[in-house]
This record gives sequence, C-alpha cells and structure tokens, in this order.
Amino acid sequence: MDLDNGAALVAGILLIAMTLRSAVKTFVVPQGRHEAITAIVLEIVTWIFRPFMRRDVPGVRRIVNRSSALALYAPIALLSFYATWLLLTWLGFSLVFWGVSEEDFVGALRLSGSSLFTLGFSQPPSGGAMASVLVEAGIGLFLIALLIGYFPTIYSAYQRRESVVSALQERAGTPPTGLELILRHQELGDWQATDALWATYEAWFADIGESHVALEVLPFYRSLADDRAWANAAGAILDAATLVTTTVDRRPTPEAPMVVGAGSRALWRIASHLGLDAGPRPATTTAGLDRALGTEVHPITLTREQWEVARDRLEAAGVPVRADADAAWADFVRWRCQYDRPLVLLAAATYAPPTAWIERIPPPRVRFFRPRSR
Repeated sequence: MDLDNGAALVAGILLIAMTLRSAVKTFVVPQGRHEAITAIVLEIVTWIFRPFMRRDVPGVRRIVNRSSALALYAPIALLSFYATWLLLTWLGFSLVFWGVSEEDFVGALRLSGSSLFTLGFSQPPSGGAMASVLVEAGIGLFLIALLIGYFPTIYSAYQRRESVVSALQERAGTPPTGLELILRHQELGDWQATDALWATYEAWFADIGESHVALEVLPFYRSLADDRAWANAAGAILDAATLVTTTVDRRPTPEAPMVVGAGSRALWRIASHLGLDAGPRPATTTAGLDRALGTEVHPITLTREQWEVARDRLEAAGVPVRADADAAWADFVRWRCQYDRPLVLLAAATYAPPTAWIERIPPPRVRFFRPRSR
C-alpha cells in the first residue's frame, strides 16, 4: 500500500466515523446539542429556502408560493439529513476501497454505490475489500432503519403539540389571544374554568421544551392550517396566565404562575438552541429595558394602551379587575418580560401568522452551526 492509498484509507475511515456519529447523535441519542453535519445541512437548506419564505423577493412566487415553501422546509431539511449521510457514506467507502484495492477512484465509487444500496452490480476485487462491502451494506440498512424509526417519533411529538394548538382555536379564537381565552370562558358563565386548563398547558410546555430542542427541525413544522402556529398558541396561553395572575382581581393561586414559569423556560430554551439573540433572561422580580428588539421605552413589546384595552374588555365582560391600574400594569410587565423576547423572536423565526399581542419583527437569522456552543 503506497502513501496515497494509505491516506485515502484513513480519510475514508474518518469520514465514515463522522457520518455515523452524526446519524446516531441526531436520531438515536439526541441531546439538544448541535451536531456539525446536520447543522451545516440546515444552514444550506435555510439559505435555499429563504427567498421563497420572504414576501419581498420578486419572481419567487412563480416557482412556489410562500405557504408551500414554509410547509416544505422542515420535511425537506429532514430528508436532506438522510441524503447527506448516504452521500458521505458513499464517498467514505469509496476512499476505503481505493485504499485497500487496486481499483481506481471511479471504480471505487462504483463499488461503493453498489454496496451501499445492496445492488450487487459490482464485485469486490479482493478479500479485504469484501469485508468493507459487507460493512457498508450493513450501514446502508442501518441508515434506512434510522429514518423509518425517526418518522413516528417526530410526528408523535408534532401531534402532541398540535392537539393543544387546534383546541385553542375554539377556546381562544384565530389567531388565539390570552384575552380571548378568558372572555370566551366568561361568556360560558365561568371564567375561572380556565383554572382547569393550567395543568394541561404546563405539561404541554414541558413537552415542547424537550421535543423542540431534541428534534432539530420540529420547531419549523407548520400547523395544518395557515392561520395556526405553535408560537401563537404559546403566547395566548402565557398571556392568559399572566392576565389572570396580574390583572384579574382574585385570590392568588399557584397554577397560573407555574404555567408562566414552565412556558418561559421552554421558550428561552428553544430560542437559545436556535441561536436567537434574546439577550439575558430577566429575573422574576425585575424588568430592565429591552433594547434587543428596538424598544427603549417599554421593557416588553406590548404597550400599556394595548393592556388597558384588554383590562377594559375584561371589566366590561364581568371579570373582576384590580382597581389599581398602575400596580396591575407594573405586575403585568414584570411577568410578561419573562417570555416576551423569546416569544417574539420564535414567532418571527417560524413565520407565525400575525397576532395582536406578538410584535411583528423581520425574521431573525437562525444559527444552527455554532462551533463554540458545542
């Protein structure tokens, strides 16, 4: 074996090892950490899709409309993982065959492709290459099994998420808002019936906080209807809990604040995982000025005028509100700032439909590939 063949063999083994590591970390033992190969694939797919997601790029609608592009982005990114692993495995074993046999590189490519897809149209020229053929065929089947097994996992998490998103359409309107959630229960005769929902919503936030970090593309899977989005649903639930905690005049109960805590942790974790610059997370007892989203007057993106309109509507509907509006607003700001920035950024990054209580900003850049964060 000459030096070139030895270098090709080592390079091929390293490439195969990196590919298997990527597949296993992404599909078998997801740890909520960025994996280099899948992160690079996501960056490339995002770069390709970005013109189709924007409204201001002339001519792109003639190719595919924006709604279709948003719906296709996540599934195509997932399939791109698999295509990339197959390509790297093919190239890696081509280098191995080139190093251990007398084949030229074109012949090694042919033999590797035949082995990977178990087609059998090319036979190994030596016994050493035969072992590599068997290993490559096994890896090909392993990658197929991973993909087949991964689909039920990601769609199960998707269905759990969407069950709450769909239910909010009746409870909180379309698009959903926290104010509407309380008002609709009041119309049914008992706004305090929202208390029965907090445990469900707390569990929902715990679920998405784990699944949307472990499953890399899940945050970008769209709801079945264009007027629904998981980020808007999260905002409606958190705003309802915040209004009940700060604006409604009632004896304090732990359930609603616990939902705000669970939801805030989930949104901050997802935003951080996607590389969205939400700034430092504020403490629960203070609210500093938020300049990350361009707002220097209010520590949250929601204005006092918007809050006062909501307070007036609650009072007009018969929901008791706190008499001291200044104190209620201060408490509302203190609680809303816990999730305001990550909520706004995630809604923009996932192209959620506009809603009154979520500030509309230009879609921020999602940074999948961040070597220093590994």
